Amino acid sequence: MAFAPAISEPLSIASADVDLVELYFDRGWTDGLPVVAPTHDKVDAVVRALGGNPGFVECKVAPRWGALSREVLAINVVMAGCKPEYAPVVRAALLALTDPRFNLNGVQATTHMASPLVIVNGPIACEIGMNGGANAFGSGNRANATIGRAIRLIMLNVGGGVHPNSTSARSAILRSTATVFARTRSTARLLPTMSSAVTSPTSRRFLP
Repeated sequence: MAFAPAISEPLSIASADVDLVELYFDRGWTDGLPVVAPTHDKVDAVVRALGGNPGFVECKVAPRWGALSREVLAINVVMAGCKPEYAPVVRAALLALTDPRFNLNGVQATTHMASPLVIVNGPIACEIGMNGGANAFGSGNRANATIGRAIRLIMLNVGGGVHPNSTSARSAILRSTATVFARTRSTARLLPTMSSAVTSPTSRRFLP
């Protein structure tokens, strides 16, 4: 399995004449879309939202088993377009996805088409403006979209998941980012019919 380049080093300074969007494309650090430049100020704001201590390793992401430090998590969160207040949800999702019972290694390395589904429950979903009602699976909600994208970027840049056009899957999947939405009464009624839904039995403890 081919690995994409890892974002595993502390944030460094690029010269003013460098086009960071093109640089990240060249290094394979995107999901095929332009990214938000991870400046020091933006990354520091996300690290603060995660509790500080940028070098603290939250988990290791299969199949490369790259270390997801808070700084590296913050870089990917910024690149995805998340607000700092979304970061605890991204962290909770990654802690659940890297729980051995979820088998992220199988999801990342399979030749079948697979992508995580993350359902966010509780007050934080409302606090950050997540959508779980009409158009819950559609476009237009920043929190839903960018949290899912941040998860995918971490799976790529830290875990070593490859781009869709270089995977062995026969057709990949229409949505390469993680599907993320809030749990409401309307979406709860759909869950029994969603055969691909997988939740971690320990995910509840990952949010403050």
